[in-house]
Amino acid sequence: MQAPVRQPEGNQFINGGQVVNANQKYRILLVDDEPNTLDSMAMVLRSDGYQVSTAIHGFDALDQIELAMPDLVISDLNMPQMSGFELLPIVRERYPMIPLIAISGIYDCADRAPEGVVAEAFYAKGHHRPERLLRTIAELLQTWPAPQPSFPPFPALLNIVQD
Repeated sequence: MQAPVRQPEGNQFINGGQVVNANQKYRILLVDDEPNTLDSMAMVLRSDGYQVSTAIHGFDALDQIELAMPDLVISDLNMPQMSGFELLPIVRERYPMIPLIAISGIYDCADRAPEGVVAEAFYAKGHHRPERLLRTIAELLQTWPAPQPSFPPFPALLNIVQD
């Protein structure tokens, strides 16, 4: 007897006969200095199918971005060494194509980031349910307009000498 074929649901699709979560194609960088928060948020994101890398402060996050460009960055605002207040403007300037979500357990600004924070969205840790964060992530990834670079991404490759 042949096993029943599993049909895709919601944000899933079939690839090579396998049901795959559409979120698997998205890479999220999660930045927070609190290990329990980092682990629990990473678990929620992975359970929804996202590829997640983590960093414990802003400098670590910048290193992670250099290793593998994420599709979205979620950063706590209050961290040692380099805070989210410092990190997010740097990411925006260097990588304007990456949407940013600020998170904090200190600030509770409803649906907007605290004054002066560079981010498309804000998530108050402990005040909202994870479904809200997942919905915000999905909306940003679907609607974020990635700006076109004003320069070739690999100029050295364009200067190939022909024989």
